[in-house]
Amino acid sequence: MANVDAMGSSIVEIQETETTLVVTAQIPAIAAENLGIRVAPNALLLWGEQMERVTIEGYCDFSYPAIEFRKLISLPHAVQPETASIRLQANALVLTFLK
Repeated sequence: MANVDAMGSSIVEIQETETTLVVTAQIPAIAAENLGIRVAPNALLLWGEQMERVTIEGYCDFSYPAIEFRKLISLPHAVQPETASIRLQANALVLTFLK
């Protein structure tokens, strides 16, 4: 099963076996420490932002979110959130759960 958001930028694939559910979500190029994950038995929320700092000497100094994303994924079966195994590889987040 694949899902593309309205912007066409986020692809989610869900694979399942008798006992596990594996969610692979392509995400923007964001450092792992700037990613957030929330898991409920029937849904998964992924979010993140990459801040960029701009300094113009003697004029201004500020930060802004250069990249932001938020993705709510409905899961086809209830999972056990506490069994989550999470890997970040390239620009994909791979989450494995027991059903």
